Amino acid sequence: MARVETERIHLIVFLTLIIVLGTMVMVEHYTTTYHRDATVIEIKNSNEIKVEDEAGNVWSFYGDNYTVGQTVTMTMNTNHTDNYIKDDVIEKVKTVDNN
Repeated sequence: MARVETERIHLIVFLTLIIVLGTMVMVEHYTTTYHRDATVIEIKNSNEIKVEDEAGNVWSFYGDNYTVGQTVTMTMNTNHTDNYIKDDVIEKVKTVDNN
């Protein structure tokens, strides 16, 4: 009987850890990414795209089929430094309109 109780306690602890760790991973993902709109301001060598966001920050990435004046939404990663934007990384870029 004591063995059954011990195994039950181990199972409960194990399942609790899985839930806690899974929640931490989800929270980590959601708190380290954000979206930022920007406008294409320059295209170099036909695929180096330079954009300026609404706060005046200039970002660049490589891509095709962009035009100057086009609006994009960037998925950004904070690199775990929420109060420092200079080390943020562009993870994905999506066009917003067809200017």
